[in-house]
Amino acid sequence: MMWLIVYFAGIIIHKGMKKTEQVLRNGNIVIDYDQTLTTKEIKKLLHGLFNPVIKDDGKQFVLYDKIALLACNVTYLGNPHPIYKKRIQLKSYYLDYLSKNSASNLKTLYLGIYSYNRTRLFVVFEPSTYAARKSHNSSAHVYSINLQYAQKAGKFSKVDAFGNQIHIFNTYEFVRYIKTLTNDPIYVDSDELIKIINNYVSSFKNTIKNEWKGIDCFKEMVEANDSNAKQGEWQGWYFEFLFKKYLAEHKTEKIEWYGSKKKGDIDLDIKFTEFEWTFGDLKADQINHDILGNSFDCLDTVIKDNHGTVYYICCLYKAEKDSNHQYEVSRYWNDYVRDASKRYDSVDELKERYGKRMKYSVKPEMLCVLKIDEIVYDILKKNPFAQGLNSDGKNRKPKLKVQKDMIKALSIYSQQIL
Repeated sequence: MMWLIVYFAGIIIHKGMKKTEQVLRNGNIVIDYDQTLTTKEIKKLLHGLFNPVIKDDGKQFVLYDKIALLACNVTYLGNPHPIYKKRIQLKSYYLDYLSKNSASNLKTLYLGIYSYNRTRLFVVFEPSTYAARKSHNSSAHVYSINLQYAQKAGKFSKVDAFGNQIHIFNTYEFVRYIKTLTNDPIYVDSDELIKIINNYVSSFKNTIKNEWKGIDCFKEMVEANDSNAKQGEWQGWYFEFLFKKYLAEHKTEKIEWYGSKKKGDIDLDIKFTEFEWTFGDLKADQINHDILGNSFDCLDTVIKDNHGTVYYICCLYKAEKDSNHQYEVSRYWNDYVRDASKRYDSVDELKERYGKRMKYSVKPEMLCVLKIDEIVYDILKKNPFAQGLNSDGKNRKPKLKVQKDMIKALSIYSQQIL
């Protein structure tokens, strides 16, 4: 395919390529072609931000004699990937520079520069994970919704499933970030809570078994007299049970179990005590499924009315259906766990009501944390989950939905459970 390359206002536009998601200066998304800066434009941009403390050799930029930037454009990942996936293509010479910089006590960063009309964002990748790969065959990934968030908030940070640290900044926050790496006192890290959550969840992850069997989980919850032991959808309640147990055994003044079900209270599981209107909630669902959040009534109170934040701690799993195992878990739950007054006398009714949904066993695959603040909430609220009707025929209150293809993009922490 022949590409027509048009140079306009210091930006290269590759005509003939696929139109993908782009971020406007106001943070909205449009569908258009990628725009990229020339090597000369990248040099001019960085020298304009850091002159006279910057040097370059045509491939690498060194700041304050302490930090080395290997910079290139952020562009679409390419067919057949979704139009919201972007990347920086790691160059073949990156590994050589990384090795030389290490010997010279230079901190190396891979820098992606995103440009679209008047939007300019800086995507910083810590190179430690990527260094183990063949750089000329690798790319560092980011999602357009991450860029969108950074454009609205000024910055965005996450740890992906491979342990890569990714930061996205507008120009002001990028300069401040570089200065903090030089121990400049003017920069104060405002993401302390994210570090607290990620560290705590990471420690909790190490206690999670790689397989949960339904009957054993029911027995464990019943023996502990857990308030949700009699619930039929056991895997979500068991995940909550494990976290609540871990929190009791690993106490911290910064995180407390909230879990109030009183009428009028905030229906969320966790309270972060040192931060006003900052809550958490536990979610478990099958991998490659949407994650259903809380009702808009609850989230509006925290996020919209009080400018708070909700962190979803999510366990994504693969499940084995109970129907493939002669409904063993369904029968056990009905005969030994439920209140006698609620038990089904008919096996066929039990199978119809619960057996089709009941899980025989679960294998946790991924633990992730989603940060839902005002910016993300406004984006997600445009596509709610409608729950249908109650038994009285009235509409159920709509809930927040995080679509399955957005979970990785919105995760500020994600790690595989081995």
